Amino acid sequence: MNTTNNQMQTKHVIFITCAIVLLAISVGVSAIVVTSTGLQRQFAEAETPDAQTQTCTHIFQPDTKLVHHDAVTYEVQHPATYETVSVPHTVCNICNETIDGKTEEHRTSTGHSGYTTNVPIAETHQKTKEWTEVVVANEAYDELVTETETCTSCGEVRAVEQ
Repeated sequence: MNTTNNQMQTKHVIFITCAIVLLAISVGVSAIVVTSTGLQRQFAEAETPDAQTQTCTHIFQPDTKLVHHDAVTYEVQHPATYETVSVPHTVCNICNETIDGKTEEHRTSTGHSGYTTNVPIAETHQKTKEWTEVVVANEAYDELVTETETCTSCGEVRAVEQ
């Protein structure tokens, strides 16, 4: 009977040990769940602070835009230019009238019969016409301009000093 008693005591010890282990595991799991729930609440509160306690470590990014600048021009007026050239003509020997191609008409109307051909007479001829030149002082260009910056975390916008 001693052997049976020893076996019973061993079974009781094993049963009590298992019960203690299960109880310890249960308490440990409960502690983890409680701690985890508390941490979740803390994180949730940290993620949604009220407006009075909210602080942001700003990370500003420039807000750029492309600005086009037209060319700067001005006009220069260039007057017509003239030159004096020597042109051969037929001239009446009596009245010095130029009678190119109408010697007979001149003789009939005036009675002057003498004339000389290829007489060089100075004439002013227009060499170039008047014109307007457009001069480009500064070429047109595009420029990236930053007037504001926006925080990538909270969306705050601030002006940029130029």
